[in-house]
Amino acid sequence: MDSGSGGHSDSEIERNVTEFRHVMDLPTLRRSEVIQSAVFGCLNIRSLLNKFDDVVEVCRDRHIDLLCVTESWHDADSAVLGRLRCSGFNVADRPRLRVDSDNLSVNHGGVVVIAAADVALSPIVINDPRPTTFEVLCVRAVIVVTLYRPGSAAIQQTFFDELAVIFDQVATYQEPIYVAGDFNIRLDRPDNPHADQLRLLAGCYGLVLHDTGPTHQLGGTLDAVITHDVTGCPSCVTAEDVGLSDHFLLRWEVSTTREASPTMSVCARPWRRLDIDHFRSELSMSRLCRPGEQLISVLMVLIKNSDRPSLFCPY
Repeated sequence: MDSGSGGHSDSEIERNVTEFRHVMDLPTLRRSEVIQSAVFGCLNIRSLLNKFDDVVEVCRDRHIDLLCVTESWHDADSAVLGRLRCSGFNVADRPRLRVDSDNLSVNHGGVVVIAAADVALSPIVINDPRPTTFEVLCVRAVIVVTLYRPGSAAIQQTFFDELAVIFDQVATYQEPIYVAGDFNIRLDRPDNPHADQLRLLAGCYGLVLHDTGPTHQLGGTLDAVITHDVTGCPSCVTAEDVGLSDHFLLRWEVSTTREASPTMSVCARPWRRLDIDHFRSELSMSRLCRPGEQLISVLMVLIKNSDRPSLFCPY
């Protein structure tokens, strides 16, 4: 017998520990893993407000680490942003500035970047004057520029001049550059002078506009991804209809090496299906509810073997 165990054998205490764990499963911390690639996405979602579950599902099912969202139709205090952050996502956003005091109408436009928990986002301040022909949000994980140009406005030279200012600023960084969004330019038309001008402007900075095929349900290529022609350049950019709007999701993958943040795995029971009477009966007949110092001995073993004793000790 081990006198430090309250008069109970080691084997009996181990059985009690196992039984205690059966009653209350404990969380465990997994090691960090090295991730060999990063997956990006871009989607004109036409209102993010009521599509929280859909966005989470798209990111999960398609393994998207960073999602650029245009036409989010949100305000700075929109609840969906808080829900995303509470679910473990990092979020950066820029709502469209309201021009009047009507806070009940739909705030069209807006851009958002949604990233996995292990992808830190640092906003990049755009130099003044700010663009007037498009909405833009720049963040630094790599360099990601999310852009939305309203299709209701005619394409003017000012758009290309303001875009060149953005390129001037982000071109000074050493990281890979990804410019993604809804340009509302018919990039699929070979005789479109605006499409040619956009490609020429990107080429002046060593950037390339990727071919994607149609990005809209009615046909036509309106959304685009622009990257370095070498550094961080994806082999292809695919367009997929995910059913969240009339635009398609653009998705691309690049090789990279980063360490994922540790994740905590929690084993829990479906409490909604718990039979309280059965649980009370099983618990009352277990060794845990027998009088004496046995439970104290069990807890001491758990504390000794646990890497998180604060779960058991209030001090």
